[in-house]
This record gives sequence, C-alpha cells and structure tokens, in this order.
Amino acid sequence: MNRLKGKRAVITGGASGLGAATARRFAEEGAHVVVIDLPEKADRGESVVAELTASGAGAYFVAGDVLDAASIRAAMDRAAGAMGGLDVCVASAGVPAHPDAGFRGLMDLEPEHFDYVHNVNVRGVFLTAQRAGRLMIEGGNGGSIVTLASIAAKRPSAGAYSVSKAAVWMLTRSLSGELAPYGIRVNALLPGTIHTPFVDRYLAESYADPVAGLDIFSDDLNCYAGKPEYYKWKLVGEGKVLAPVIGPYALKQRSVGATRYEVDIPYLRGGYETPGSEGAPWQVTENLNLVERPVWILEGESTDPYYNFGKVIMWVDKDVNRIYWKKVHNKAGEYFYTAMCSYHFSKSDDGTYSAVTPNMVMGVNDKTDRAALGGRYATQFLERNFDPGYFSLRALSRLSD
Repeated sequence: MNRLKGKRAVITGGASGLGAATARRFAEEGAHVVVIDLPEKADRGESVVAELTASGAGAYFVAGDVLDAASIRAAMDRAAGAMGGLDVCVASAGVPAHPDAGFRGLMDLEPEHFDYVHNVNVRGVFLTAQRAGRLMIEGGNGGSIVTLASIAAKRPSAGAYSVSKAAVWMLTRSLSGELAPYGIRVNALLPGTIHTPFVDRYLAESYADPVAGLDIFSDDLNCYAGKPEYYKWKLVGEGKVLAPVIGPYALKQRSVGATRYEVDIPYLRGGYETPGSEGAPWQVTENLNLVERPVWILEGESTDPYYNFGKVIMWVDKDVNRIYWKKVHNKAGEYFYTAMCSYHFSKSDDGTYSAVTPNMVMGVNDKTDRAALGGRYATQFLERNFDPGYFSLRALSRLSD
C-alpha cells in the first residue's frame, strides 16, 4: 500500500470497467486521481469519484471525449490543474467495435466502422498520451504513461479491434523512445478477456467470432451459445445425408472405475499431416467414414442484436438427435461457412450400454478459404452415475463460463 503516495494520476475511460478498477487501485495506493470519461458517463464517473473520496482519497471527475482533440486536451489540462501537475496517465478509453457493426471480419466491415474503432483506440490514445507527455515535460519531474493495448494485438482474431490494438502497441514503443530523454516511461498493458461492461456487451457475439485467427467458432459444438430465448427454430424439411462417423462399427468402452469407462479413439488425420495427400489440407484422410443417415433439416436464426450469425441450417439425425452438418449465413443473408460434426459409437463388452458422442468439428470458411479442425481427442470418458446436482442450472452455467 501507498506505493503511489503523492502521485497525481489521470485515467481516461475511468467511469467503468478496467478504467474504474485502475482508479480504485491507484487510490488505494495513495494516488490523487482524476477520472476522465464522456459527458454522458458523468453520473458513473461521479459515482466512482464519490467511492474514492469516501475512502479518503483525493479524486475528481472531468468530462472529456477522446474523439475530440480540443475536448481531451482541455480535460487533461483541467485534470493537471486540479492536482497541481501530472505524474501518471493511464489511457484506458477504448471501444471493441462500432455499435452498429459488432466484431465483423475486415472483409465485411464498412469504412466508417473501421474508422470509428481506430479513431477511439488509436487516435484517442495518441491525443491523450501526447498531451500527458507535454504536461509532464513542462512539469520537469518525468512521469509514466500507460496505454491499454490487448492480447488481441498479437492475435488476428477480432478484425479492426486487433488492428487498432496492434497500432497502440507500436504507438507506445514510438512514444517511449521520444519521451525517454525527459525521464518519462511509456508502457503498454496487453490484457486478455476480462469481464467488464466493455466485454459483456459483446460477449454473445464473441461466441461467434473467429478464435485465434481461425475461422472456426467456439459455439459450433453446441450450435448456439447466445441467449436461447432469442433463438427461433423451424423445421424446413427431412431427407438423408452422408454422416461423418468413425466406424460404422462400435468402439470398445474400457472400464476405469465403478461407473466410469474410457473409449480409445482412432486419430482423425488431416491432409496437412498426410504426406502426398491431395485435395484440401483440412480434409480428413484416415479413420473417418461417411454413412447415409436419415435427418431432420432445421433452420435457426437469432434475434439477439449482439449475435453475429444470421440464418443457420442444420442437418440433425432423426434417431440420435445429433447435428452432422451446418451451413452458416451472415446477417446479410450470405452463406459463408460450413461445419461438419463427426461422431463415434461405443458399446460396453456385455452390450448393455452404448453411447453416441462427438469427436471432431471441421469448420470451413468458403469466403476466405480457411479452415480448422477441432477436437480429435485420443480418449474420451463416459460416466454412468453423475450427481444430479451436476446438471443444475448453476453447474451448467459454470461449465459454460
């Protein structure tokens, strides 16, 4: 405690999320804090300040908009004037996406949506850090400027947001070289995903975002990971499809406990792992068979504005209720993505217990010609005697987290 005693700090985006958490921690460590945020967030900002002053800290709220050069410069000047100078600046203000766009890929993004993210996340940080640097130079006592980049700066997984945070990272490096002669340190933090209002607003659609730059989506196994009350299903037909399965023979269940069994799963080798393989590199070349199965054809679409998929068509086995194939459209109604979900059958030695379980998802984005293989486990366990409490809403919600 008191590691920042007497330090004068400005935190932009300080009315909520990481900015507010930073303001609280700085106050705990003895700093004087000015929270800067948008005028429409004044109530939130004043609430944070009231919390800090109640604990004995010196704190103020100043309205400022990083999209407006005159506004953020004036806010920085007011903050420094209120504290008698500036020692620390945390440039925390930022946005994940344009409110009308969400986390879309760059190829689907309108120029004004791209510009909005960069104006806030890059230009806003530049204006904040530039003014902070000049105030610190005038003060003559050095200082510290901290920018918030993101782990997304190193992972091309979130379109314009990733690009903007990579720019913040390089902006920070450039500023650190320019300001070092004045005794001013400039560092970037690269947080991962943290539950804040900033993130939670986009959480449902983040389920439908590319993971680590690969166009396979983390809700593919479960079909839909958003808010079920917003998802509308309808039966549009029936027919037969070629179902991807290991087999069609049953794999052996091996006893490893009183009620638990394990299944050894043959490896589903991809074309990229098979010397001399022809065709797509994501094509499975070993241990996968296509078996004709009767299916229901379902169509689903979410009305949740924060969910990034449009219409999804699914081919579901009539007998075992498993999804074999999915065709995914974007919100404009354009097809772009196919998922193949493969399964295996397993049976106990005495034939009294059998199961159908998933082993792989192959996702192919036909728009970008990229794909990924997920799953392909070496073993899988089956538990025949779960505690009923395991299936409570709370337990399942925790599992989803």
